[in-house]
Amino acid sequence: MNRTIPKVLVVDDKSANRQLMRAVVATFDEPYAVSEADSGKAALEAVEREQPDIILLDVMMPDMDGYEVCRRLKANKEYRDIPLLFVTALDKTEDMVKCFAAGAVDYIVKPIKGEEIRARLKTHLSIWRAQKALRDEAARFRAIAMYSSDWEGLIGLDGRPVWMNAATTQVTGYTPEECLVMPDFPMLMIHPDDVALVQASYADAIDGGRSDEGIECRIVRKDGTQRWVMISWQPVYDPQGLLTGSRASARDITAQKNTLATMDVMKNQLVQADKLATLGEMATGLAHEINQPLGAIALSVTLFRKLSEKKMLTDEKLQAGIRDIETSIKRMTKTINHLRVYARREEERAFFSVNVVEGIDSALELMGEQLRSHGIELVKTVEPGLPAVLGEPHQLEQVWINFISNARDSMDEKETRIKDGQLALADYRKCLTITVAHDTASATVAITFADNGMGISEEEAKKVFEAFFTTKPQGKGTGLGLSISRGIVEKHQGRIAIEGRKGEYAALKVNLPVVPAPAP
Repeated sequence: MNRTIPKVLVVDDKSANRQLMRAVVATFDEPYAVSEADSGKAALEAVEREQPDIILLDVMMPDMDGYEVCRRLKANKEYRDIPLLFVTALDKTEDMVKCFAAGAVDYIVKPIKGEEIRARLKTHLSIWRAQKALRDEAARFRAIAMYSSDWEGLIGLDGRPVWMNAATTQVTGYTPEECLVMPDFPMLMIHPDDVALVQASYADAIDGGRSDEGIECRIVRKDGTQRWVMISWQPVYDPQGLLTGSRASARDITAQKNTLATMDVMKNQLVQADKLATLGEMATGLAHEINQPLGAIALSVTLFRKLSEKKMLTDEKLQAGIRDIETSIKRMTKTINHLRVYARREEERAFFSVNVVEGIDSALELMGEQLRSHGIELVKTVEPGLPAVLGEPHQLEQVWINFISNARDSMDEKETRIKDGQLALADYRKCLTITVAHDTASATVAITFADNGMGISEEEAKKVFEAFFTTKPQGKGTGLGLSISRGIVEKHQGRIAIEGRKGEYAALKVNLPVVPAPAP
């Protein structure tokens, strides 16, 4: 990479000292363009004429000493940022303090040493380049960012802010001036729960890291209110490719977060509505599931009464009848508890090892009577020795129930069309086929629900997982079941797909990742 040769101005009233400094600098590997001035007045003229990158200035000079030259340069806005190093024979502490008080960045004690001169020049030129690049970047950035609604700023290599735009106040409640002198910036305004996250990202940004995607965190405004912001960092380099600092950008995303929270509430309400709609569809079958054990209990009670009237109720018959009643009560309790669990509102629950087949069987317990009453044959094929998956069984059960419900409706519609003469198909037998197998290639459990109902076209298959899209007749179904199912499967890090042929069949396929085997 081409670098501009730095210009060094050597100021000393003694010619021998100037020549010695020129000769020493000439021995360095790095090239420097050296110019000279023999007095304080000549130094000020040379600075205006040549605009050097760094100045080596003698202290003890007639007419105008080095201190005065330094003070005049620092009072000039155009030249105040040029790094100035005093070269002096004075080595007392008060002399050194006086050098820094005048505005010098460093000092070199005579007699000069080549390696010391080289190190000081290299260090302060690097610092000056970085500061100049950051100032130049700030000027360019200021023109763009001043009117941005995002909180924009430039951060130096020391981690301190250099400049901020007007939106700082709108986002944080603090003025840019308050932020620039804020101790422990920006952690003082970061929410305590997010400090560790921001500290790690901030430290990485100072080292040249970037976070274009940004990190979400909360800030505590000056008035004590909280806002959500998305902070991103980009490194800033000078023309020579040296890191000079970083650009920080913070966008207020509080409104979006509130919108997402509202959408989550609405999503949960839709999931609950879908559950209740499914329960309504299952009402007939559920009544049958409860009526059967109730009928058994009523029969036992009637038998007890007749035997008692005839004085024939022995202990053996009594105990046998009680056992029948207990069995019926357990069956009803199981069904009712199952319904309660299924119908309750969705809560965030931890995932754990789940047996997929048990979940499918549980769904069939609720929907079994539906299949029987609608004349649907069930064919279930399960590969032995299936591994567990990581998930939440009640959420997965809702997926299986949605699949069964869709298959039932599709086959019922096909049967109705055949009876109405819309479809010419003899000897139609409704059949739902459930297959569960271990897909070792993808380390998943593959579940397929296939039915021979109305089938699905390629165009419908592209939209079937969208919310409110349905292939069912108007007024039949909510169009939410498969959309909700996709959300649940993706939450389980799984895949969901559908295939089929219009008028022939449809197959819903789910792949759920297996629980990794423990390391030996």
